[in-house]
Formats: sequence, C-alpha cells, structure tokens
Amino acid sequence: MNPYLTEKILRCEEYKPAEDIYPIKLDANESPYLPSPAMQKAITEAVSAVKVDRYPDPAAAELVKAFASHIGVNAAHVVAGNGSDELISVICSSFLDRGDNMLVTAPDFSMYGFYADIIGANIITYQKQDGYDIDFDELISIINEKQVKLVFLSNPCNPTGIAYPADVIEDFVSRAPCLVVIDEAYMEFCTKNASLLSRYQNHENLIILKTLSKAVGLAALRVGFAIAVDEISGAIRKMKSPYNVNSFSQAAAKACLSFADEIAANTMRMCANTKRMHGFFSSHADEWGYSMRECNTNFVLLKFADAEKPRRIFDALKAQGIIIRCMGNRLRISAGTDEETDLFLSAIQKLM
Repeated sequence: MNPYLTEKILRCEEYKPAEDIYPIKLDANESPYLPSPAMQKAITEAVSAVKVDRYPDPAAAELVKAFASHIGVNAAHVVAGNGSDELISVICSSFLDRGDNMLVTAPDFSMYGFYADIIGANIITYQKQDGYDIDFDELISIINEKQVKLVFLSNPCNPTGIAYPADVIEDFVSRAPCLVVIDEAYMEFCTKNASLLSRYQNHENLIILKTLSKAVGLAALRVGFAIAVDEISGAIRKMKSPYNVNSFSQAAAKACLSFADEIAANTMRMCANTKRMHGFFSSHADEWGYSMRECNTNFVLLKFADAEKPRRIFDALKAQGIIIRCMGNRLRISAGTDEETDLFLSAIQKLM
C-alpha cells in the first residue's frame, strides 16, 4: 500500500454515478428535456461571446443577478458555486473545525457527510423513523446535548421524497442554536408550501441551497447557489475559491434563466410523469411487496420488504438499457420523458 495514503482517503467511499451509456437514464434526477431551439440559440450566442483568455468573474455577478430575480431574493445575499456540491464543501470547511460535531439525517444526500468527514468533523447521524420521518424535537435535543455546530437537511428530501411544510422547518431553524443548511434542490417540484426563500432574512443561522441541475435542466453546467443573510453569505463568498464558476457556465446559465416559461413547462412535464409513476406503483404496492410515501420531487422511491429484490430488478433493467438507482432495499426512479416513462413502466411490470 502506498505510504502516502492517509486514513481519511482509505476510509472514503468513492461516489460512482452510472455511466452515460444507457438509452433510458432514470438514475440521477436530472431533467430529461434538452433546451428548445430558441434556448439553445441563446446559449450558443452567450458562450460565443466569452473571452477565453480571461478568468471568470469571481462573483458571477450577472448570473447571480439573473438567478436572484428568477427566485425573488436579494442578489446581495446569493453566492454562486460550482454546483451545490462545492458550496456544501465550502460551508463545511468554513463553519466547522476539526473535531466539531455536524448533524445529518439518514437517509439523506450522502455528500453532506462526505465533505465534513474530509475536514475531520464528527458526523452525528439521526436515523429517520421508519426510514422517512423526522422528530424535530429529538433533533433539537441532539443538537443541544452534542453541541452540534452545523446541520444539513434536504427539503424535499433526496431520496425519500418527503417535504416538510415551511412552518415546520422554520420552527426548527428558530430553535436550533447552530447553523442550519436547508437544501432545496427539489423545491420546484413540491406541491406544498415548503420553501423558506421568503423567510431566510429572518434567520441569521440559515443557509438555503438551490441548483440549476434539476428543474432548470442544466446539470452539465454545474451551477448552484447559497442564499443567506449578509454576514453568512459574505463569509461563504470570502471562503470559496476566487474563480469557482467558469465563464461558459455563467454565460449559458444566465441566458437560460430568461426562458422562465420553458423552465416552468418542463417542470410541469416532469411532475406529471412523476405523478404517473407514483400512481402506477401505489396501485401495485401490496401485490409487488414494497411501500411508498408521498412524493414532492421528480422521482419516486420504492422500499422493498425483500432486500434482494431491488438488486435483481435493477440488474434486469440495466440489461435492457434502463438505468435507475438501487439503494440497498430501495429503488429510486427519476421522471423521464413521456416515452421513457412508458418504456420503463412496461419493462418493470414484466419483471415484477
């Protein structure tokens, strides 16, 4: 073994997404819709104007202004990142020191703990009740008992699809004596009043994460945002790398954000196919041996009683060119196009 490999490298589990070789790709919660010709033309023109011999705008000011307008917040409180992943990493490294306690829930997005572990923070994991539900009073007790300095939650949750109402999340933030990060990557698909975007300025301990990779359909650009009050957003801006969002992504993303009607229409199409999958699977849950809960995202989650069955289904679909996400005794399936959804439902019905 190479003597220069550290313990944290050895214990780290590499994140390995599926390769882009499957005709029907329903594993990563991406939008299945390419930009319209008009949006593609705007992207091409914007990218063509980029001066490749100059560093990007370190503040991504024009992109931030466009995004802040798109979601209705103060641009001074928005920080752009190279995907939400970079912002998660910056938040962990900025607000945690080695040995500090950070709280995550399980299941939830695995990269929260990944970046905290790298800097030597202690990760406290709250196991959700029945794999879905959070007792927020219990979370507050853990935060106080363990002197937690940072909490990460996705709302709506990846992978459960559960969304807590804004009043519930805000009450938790108000009672938490620490910094709380609420990842709203899937909020555009949520039918509940669950977002805290209109309330973030009331909380000095709140950071909201947003992304252009899901509803906006720009996963290839790697653009995410953090929203927080002046001192917190200023700290994130100060601690990130200076040229973190490349000029091509800044230009293309800004151009796309002017197509609000197209983005909304594609979001509704994804919601429709998610609803269609949820209805289909709900009607067969008892017969096929899994449980389901509500869905406020662009994917559905099936939790199987037979822990071996998900892997068998996953492998069989993969052999047919359909890739979904297998997570132990769970299968997570992203919404595809109408045609992709039809083909997937036909294929899985034969396997059940």
